[in-house]
Amino acid sequence: MKPDRHNVSYCILLTPEQLEFLSDPLQGTSRCATLLSMVAMANMEDESHGDGASIHAGQLSVPIIKLADQWSVNPKTARKLVERFNEQKLVSTESGPSGSVHTMLCLSGWIRDGKTIRNPYYRRPAAQSQPVNSDE
Repeated sequence: MKPDRHNVSYCILLTPEQLEFLSDPLQGTSRCATLLSMVAMANMEDESHGDGASIHAGQLSVPIIKLADQWSVNPKTARKLVERFNEQKLVSTESGPSGSVHTMLCLSGWIRDGKTIRNPYYRRPAAQSQPVNSDE
């Protein structure tokens, strides 16, 4: 059973490059809205399935056709969006015999009823080095 999401806050950390990627206004499909829908679907706790497979906190297992339907795009566009999220290190996707498992890398955790739940898959992005001013 999925936990009640009414009293949940999401802790999402983005690099400036990831934020720029998500806010690109020239895209026909909102990258930010599509990523946030995946964040909202991610498990908050480990879940076992009858086939012996497990989906852990911070992961979701959703067929690309369902994502495409939810995002009102064709499956090819949905697949491309997920690929771009992988390139940006927002999500990590692994394909297996029972479908794809998407791991949310930008989601550090949740706050539910005042308690913090950590995403075990979150990895803090490496600090970007600042350009050196060569005029000094």
